[in-house]
Amino acid sequence: MIKTIALLVITGIAFALYTQAGFVSLLIWVWLSIMMPQAEAYNPAILSYSNLIAGVATVIFLITTKDKNPATPNIFTILFFIFTGFVILSQIFSLDSDLSYSPFRVGITVLFMTYAVLALVNTKVKIQALLWVFLISIGYYGVTRGLYTIANGGAGYITGPGGTLIADNNQLAVGLAMMVPLSYYLTRTSADKRARMLTMGISSLSIVAIIGTHSRGGLISLGVLVLGLILRSKNKLLNLLIFIIAIGGALPLMPDEWFQRMDTISHAEEDSSFNGRVEAWNVAIKLSLEHPILGVGAHNQYFPIYNAHLGTPIMRATHNAYLEILAGHGFLAFGAFLGMMAITLLWCSRIKKLTKNKNGFLWANDLAGMLQLSMLVYGVGVMALSMEFWFGLWLNMALVCNLRAIILRELKLTSTAKMQRAYA
Repeated sequence: MIKTIALLVITGIAFALYTQAGFVSLLIWVWLSIMMPQAEAYNPAILSYSNLIAGVATVIFLITTKDKNPATPNIFTILFFIFTGFVILSQIFSLDSDLSYSPFRVGITVLFMTYAVLALVNTKVKIQALLWVFLISIGYYGVTRGLYTIANGGAGYITGPGGTLIADNNQLAVGLAMMVPLSYYLTRTSADKRARMLTMGISSLSIVAIIGTHSRGGLISLGVLVLGLILRSKNKLLNLLIFIIAIGGALPLMPDEWFQRMDTISHAEEDSSFNGRVEAWNVAIKLSLEHPILGVGAHNQYFPIYNAHLGTPIMRATHNAYLEILAGHGFLAFGAFLGMMAITLLWCSRIKKLTKNKNGFLWANDLAGMLQLSMLVYGVGVMALSMEFWFGLWLNMALVCNLRAIILRELKLTSTAKMQRAYA
């Protein structure tokens, strides 16, 4: 009951702030969608419509505000709308629209939230605010699950909040691994010492939580994360030492079954779980070849035709975000998805080059590097997970697009000001 009252008060205050700044509606929507605090309430029905209200408020603000990015097309936005169009068409022509409706609704909601970020997040302050909301939303589970892992000695495995795209232990591990680089960025750019201590604490406990998920994919994602942070750090040896202490301190807590499970990575071909995933990947490829234009519909593993290909009546996940898009929405949607990831990764590198050693742009240089690392962690982690509509990825790509626009605008203004001073 205390949780319910607390959430009612926090939600009430948040919506009250909306009357002062409409942009807050997007922050509330992201918070409610990722953290799902309403599920923690004694009676979730009390807050069941809060997410819908936040979404509607964001739509109203998006329509009425003049403070938004101009609708200037670029490679990313063109691919984004192509992808969105095929997601809608794949639902209209789905092999079973009733079964695909629920995952389609989740996907189209995430895509609209992404569009809202593209349109509304147009300053450094708004980027920082959105990153803090994202950090707190998923970092809450990193902290609580990390503390649980320590207190419980790593027994069993931990999972994420039910009803979300990080409910599964593997999904939670990848979601937390994606969040850590953004937390690292906030640590480097926060002026307040308390804020830096908070982000460092969230990152450390989230790493413990990743280990506590007992996820083999999570361990691989953690390896990509640690390697990326060390390579991008100026104090490589210091960061390496910190990770050795953090991870080395967590591993002695883990039981023998954790090490036995992780050991199966080295001989995956002998693991029944891995072989089952390979079988599911082959089915997804067959379905994509049979329905190459529009696919079979979102979350194709639920369809009878999927199980017919497997020769078994059980429901089996595709366990690969790329193949799930390919089979669910067709080759053109798959190409648009890969194109969006590729162009934003490329833009991160270009932003880093444009802002290297430039006064006033250190924050953008750091952010581009951490967004790129977060996306690389996702790119590796979802090779064995169905997380194509995890908002963390779409948030990253939208922020890269907006960061590029901000930097190009500010560099142009800086260049113009220098020319004016030169001819004054």
